[in-house]
Amino acid sequence: MPVIWCGNFLLIAALIAATSLPASAAPPSGKNINEVTQLILNSYAKILFNKDVAGARADCESAQKLSRQFDPDPYLAGIVDICFSDVADLQKNKSAACGRLDSALKNFGATPASHPARKVLENQIKGAERRRAKLAC
Repeated sequence: MPVIWCGNFLLIAALIAATSLPASAAPPSGKNINEVTQLILNSYAKILFNKDVAGARADCESAQKLSRQFDPDPYLAGIVDICFSDVADLQKNKSAACGRLDSALKNFGATPASHPARKVLENQIKGAERRRAKLAC
Protein backbone atom coordinates (compact mmCIF):
# COMPACT_ATOMS: atom_id res chain seq x y z
CA MET A 1 0.00 0.00 0.00
CA PRO A 2 1.43 3.40 -0.89
CA VAL A 3 2.61 5.65 1.88
CA ILE A 4 0.14 8.53 1.71
CA TRP A 5 1.59 11.40 3.70
CA CYS A 6 0.37 10.99 7.27
CA GLY A 7 0.49 14.73 7.65
CA ASN A 8 -2.15 15.30 4.98
CA PHE A 9 -4.53 16.64 7.57
CA LEU A 10 -1.82 18.97 8.88
CA LEU A 11 -1.20 20.10 5.31
CA ILE A 12 -4.90 20.71 4.79
CA ALA A 13 -5.10 22.73 7.98
CA ALA A 14 -2.01 24.71 7.00
CA LEU A 15 -3.36 25.39 3.53
CA ILE A 16 -6.67 26.59 4.91
CA ALA A 17 -4.88 28.76 7.46
CA ALA A 18 -2.79 30.29 4.68
CA THR A 19 -5.89 31.48 2.91
CA SER A 20 -6.91 33.56 5.91
CA LEU A 21 -3.69 35.53 5.89
CA PRO A 22 -3.71 39.00 4.32
CA ALA A 23 -2.53 39.16 0.74
CA SER A 24 0.85 40.67 0.01
CA ALA A 25 1.36 43.47 -2.47
CA ALA A 26 2.50 40.97 -5.09
CA PRO A 27 0.36 38.18 -6.51
CA PRO A 28 -1.04 35.76 -5.52
CA SER A 29 -3.71 36.96 -3.14
CA GLY A 30 -5.24 34.94 -0.32
CA LYS A 31 -8.18 34.25 -2.64
CA ASN A 32 -5.82 32.91 -5.30
CA ILE A 33 -4.11 30.65 -2.78
CA ASN A 34 -7.53 29.42 -1.69
CA GLU A 35 -8.48 28.51 -5.27
CA VAL A 36 -5.30 26.49 -5.78
CA THR A 37 -5.68 24.92 -2.34
CA GLN A 38 -9.24 23.81 -3.08
CA LEU A 39 -8.11 21.95 -6.19
CA ILE A 40 -5.39 20.22 -4.17
CA LEU A 41 -7.88 19.29 -1.44
CA ASN A 42 -10.10 17.80 -4.17
CA SER A 43 -7.17 15.68 -5.34
CA TYR A 44 -6.55 14.42 -1.79
CA ALA A 45 -10.19 13.40 -1.48
CA LYS A 46 -9.91 11.44 -4.71
CA ILE A 47 -6.73 9.76 -3.51
CA LEU A 48 -7.87 8.95 0.01
CA PHE A 49 -11.46 7.95 -0.61
CA ASN A 50 -11.53 6.59 -4.15
CA LYS A 51 -7.93 5.80 -5.11
CA ASP A 52 -8.80 7.78 -8.26
CA VAL A 53 -5.37 8.42 -9.76
CA ALA A 54 -6.63 10.02 -12.97
CA GLY A 55 -9.00 12.36 -11.15
CA ALA A 56 -6.38 13.32 -8.57
CA ARG A 57 -3.80 14.00 -11.29
CA ALA A 58 -6.33 16.14 -13.18
CA ASP A 59 -6.91 18.22 -10.04
CA CYS A 60 -3.14 18.63 -9.54
CA GLU A 61 -2.81 19.71 -13.18
CA SER A 62 -5.65 22.23 -12.74
CA ALA A 63 -3.97 23.59 -9.60
CA GLN A 64 -0.69 23.88 -11.48
CA LYS A 65 -2.32 25.66 -14.41
CA LEU A 66 -4.04 28.12 -12.08
CA SER A 67 -0.87 28.74 -10.06
CA ARG A 68 1.04 29.58 -13.24
CA GLN A 69 -1.31 32.49 -13.93
CA PHE A 70 0.54 34.50 -11.28
CA ASP A 71 4.09 35.74 -11.12
CA PRO A 72 6.34 32.80 -10.35
CA ASP A 73 5.23 31.81 -6.88
CA PRO A 74 7.41 29.27 -5.07
CA TYR A 75 4.84 28.50 -2.37
CA LEU A 76 2.14 27.58 -4.87
CA ALA A 77 4.66 25.60 -6.90
CA GLY A 78 5.62 23.73 -3.71
CA ILE A 79 2.10 22.72 -2.76
CA VAL A 80 1.45 21.64 -6.34
CA ASP A 81 4.63 19.52 -6.17
CA ILE A 82 3.28 17.82 -3.04
CA CYS A 83 0.01 17.14 -4.85
CA PHE A 84 1.85 15.44 -7.71
CA SER A 85 4.03 13.57 -5.21
CA ASP A 86 0.96 12.00 -3.64
CA VAL A 87 -0.30 10.91 -7.05
CA ALA A 88 3.10 9.41 -7.89
CA ASP A 89 3.14 7.60 -4.55
CA LEU A 90 -0.29 6.14 -5.22
CA GLN A 91 1.08 4.89 -8.54
CA LYS A 92 4.02 3.36 -6.63
CA ASN A 93 6.45 5.61 -8.51
CA LYS A 94 8.89 6.34 -5.69
CA SER A 95 11.35 8.16 -7.92
CA ALA A 96 8.75 10.66 -9.15
CA ALA A 97 7.30 11.09 -5.65
CA CYS A 98 10.73 11.81 -4.18
CA GLY A 99 11.62 14.16 -7.03
CA ARG A 100 8.45 16.16 -6.45
CA LEU A 101 9.15 16.34 -2.71
CA ASP A 102 12.67 17.61 -3.40
CA SER A 103 11.22 20.22 -5.73
CA ALA A 104 8.64 21.22 -3.10
CA LEU A 105 11.35 21.72 -0.49
CA LYS A 106 13.36 23.84 -2.92
CA ASN A 107 10.29 25.94 -3.71
CA PHE A 108 9.37 26.33 -0.05
CA GLY A 109 12.92 27.50 0.66
CA ALA A 110 12.53 30.19 -2.01
CA THR A 111 9.27 31.54 -0.57
CA PRO A 112 9.79 35.19 0.42
CA ALA A 113 9.17 36.42 3.95
CA SER A 114 6.41 38.70 2.66
CA HIS A 115 4.36 35.81 1.22
CA PRO A 116 0.81 35.46 2.61
CA ALA A 117 1.44 31.78 3.42
CA ARG A 118 4.82 32.33 5.08
CA LYS A 119 3.43 31.59 8.57
CA VAL A 120 2.45 28.02 7.62
CA LEU A 121 5.59 27.31 5.65
CA GLU A 122 7.47 25.65 8.51
CA ASN A 123 4.73 23.00 8.78
CA GLN A 124 4.88 22.43 5.03
CA ILE A 125 8.63 21.93 5.14
CA LYS A 126 8.46 19.54 8.12
CA GLY A 127 5.69 17.56 6.44
CA ALA A 128 7.64 17.21 3.19
CA GLU A 129 10.75 16.13 5.11
CA ARG A 130 8.75 13.50 7.06
CA ARG A 131 7.29 12.24 3.81
CA ARG A 132 10.76 11.94 2.24
CA ALA A 133 11.87 9.91 5.26
CA LYS A 134 8.86 7.56 5.02
CA LEU A 135 9.50 7.01 1.33
CA ALA A 136 13.23 6.55 2.06
CA CYS A 137 14.15 9.07 -0.63
